[in-house]
Amino acid sequence: MGPDIVYFDLEAQKNLKDLSLEDQLIKIEEHLKNMRGLSLEEKTNIKLMVEEIILIDGKYTKQEKIIYELLIENLELESGLQKNSEKRRINRFFSQIVSNPLFFHFINIMIVFTSIIVGLETDKKITTDFAFEFQVIDIVLRYIFLTEILMRFSAEWDRPKDFFLNGWNCFDSALVLGSFLPLGNFPLILRLLRLGRIAKLLERERHLRIIIQSFLHSIKPTAYVCLILLITIYIYAIIGNSLFSENDPIHFGNLGLSMQSLIQLTFEGWTDVLYIQMYGCKDYGYTDYEHLCNFPSSKPVTALIYFISFIVLSGLVIVNLVIGIIIDNWNVSKENMEKEDDLEKTVKHIDNVVGKIRAKRFENLIIEK
Repeated sequence: MGPDIVYFDLEAQKNLKDLSLEDQLIKIEEHLKNMRGLSLEEKTNIKLMVEEIILIDGKYTKQEKIIYELLIENLELESGLQKNSEKRRINRFFSQIVSNPLFFHFINIMIVFTSIIVGLETDKKITTDFAFEFQVIDIVLRYIFLTEILMRFSAEWDRPKDFFLNGWNCFDSALVLGSFLPLGNFPLILRLLRLGRIAKLLERERHLRIIIQSFLHSIKPTAYVCLILLITIYIYAIIGNSLFSENDPIHFGNLGLSMQSLIQLTFEGWTDVLYIQMYGCKDYGYTDYEHLCNFPSSKPVTALIYFISFIVLSGLVIVNLVIGIIIDNWNVSKENMEKEDDLEKTVKHIDNVVGKIRAKRFENLIIEK
């Protein structure tokens, strides 16, 4: 795509600025009509250029298909993409099946049914009484999910790289292949493989997908927050060891014990450790360990400042940071989903507008005759 295409693209954006989608398509239609007077060679060059732009990413989207067909109609040429698409009838056939809502809901029902069966198999009496029935159901379910993954692969058989670059496709393929392995002596692994199919619901249901995407996007920034927490614990462990090691050797006897104690403090039990430092090991906490309380000392003010500041930093600030990261990524994932929905609505609207344009053109032809 050379500088000429970039120039024409910029000019097109200026001409279509501030127009509604319907007005934009009508104006495009008017300009396309002017191309009918071009020579066959010029029309062919335009068609080839557009086809090159469309196929440069290896995909042929719905919106590209609508606009391309409108162009071909006005150029009065045969579609080059149509020839290629005829060679991919298998793709279209399986793609239509896979994208069908009935197929989608059927697979979801099978996933839920599989989970129920796994739950029933935990009852030894039921599995013994209905051993044959469970075996038949297991075989049927295995081949249902095998058929599903083969259909999804067939819908993209000419682009296998795209299929396997999708993490969910790899996950599904691993589950299906694993279910056919001879794992009869490892019932736990078999059950985990079957239960793994529940994860597919996360990818299929919109709201669940938003949650899982926001969680995955939060992993990296949350790791940095955890690093900050670890540094905070390390600093406070050194301070705590310096201040309280003689009075409380059980919790602050060395750096390792200090860090271990502080990690426990982030969850629960911090008041007992606080009181040991406030009142001294002789008067609190060391009743069964008097032999370790050799240098008792009370530091109420120091202990209060130390523990309250640590709890505020680790238990409030850092936890709120993690919550903020997850909420922020939730909003980003939700916006991305809404953009996908808007794009789908736009494609439908474009299709309707193009239909109106064709109907109007047909009407004009009848009037002229």
